[in-house]
Amino acid sequence: MAIDSSKTLYYNSDGTSVTRDNSSRPTPNLPLISGSCPALVCLVEKTLTNLVPHLSQSISPMSMVGMILKDDDSNDNGDKLNIDDDSMKKNKNTNWDHWAIMPCHDKKLEASRKDFISSKEQAVDLVISTQECVELVEEWILSQQPMDQDQDQDQDQDQDQPHQKQLL
Repeated sequence: MAIDSSKTLYYNSDGTSVTRDNSSRPTPNLPLISGSCPALVCLVEKTLTNLVPHLSQSISPMSMVGMILKDDDSNDNGDKLNIDDDSMKKNKNTNWDHWAIMPCHDKKLEASRKDFISSKEQAVDLVISTQECVELVEEWILSQQPMDQDQDQDQDQDQDQPHQKQLL
C-alpha cells in the first residue's frame, strides 16, 4: 500500500475531490475503509483482496509523527515543527528516536512495514503496548520495594539459631 501524499480538502457530489491547489481528480473508491488499524489492513491485503482499492491511503498519527520528526527538511532547525527550544535549534544534526506506547500489539506490525520509511529509516523506532508498559512499571515497582517483613524475620531467625535449622 503506497502512501498518498495529496492534500485533499473535500469531496464534491459529482465524484471529484478538490485539493489545495484547486485541482480536481476522481474520488477514490467508496466506501472508504480506514487504514489506521494494522490488523484490518493485513486482513484486507491477504484475504479480502477485492477490498484493497477501498483502503484509505492515509497513515496513522503514530507513523505521521515519526515521518515528520525524521524528515531532514523539517528538523534542520526546528522551524517547521515550531520548536522554540534553543538547544534543539543549535544542534542541526539531531537524530530523533520515535517511541510509541499504543493500545494494540498490531501497531508493532505497522511500525515495521516498509511503507513507512522516512529518510531511509523507519518512522517509528520502538512500539510497546499499553499492557507491556504496565508490566514494565509493575516490574520496576517490585524491584524498588524492600523485602517483605516475613522474609526479614526468617533471615533473623536463621542468623540467631543456625544449629536448630540443621537439626530440622
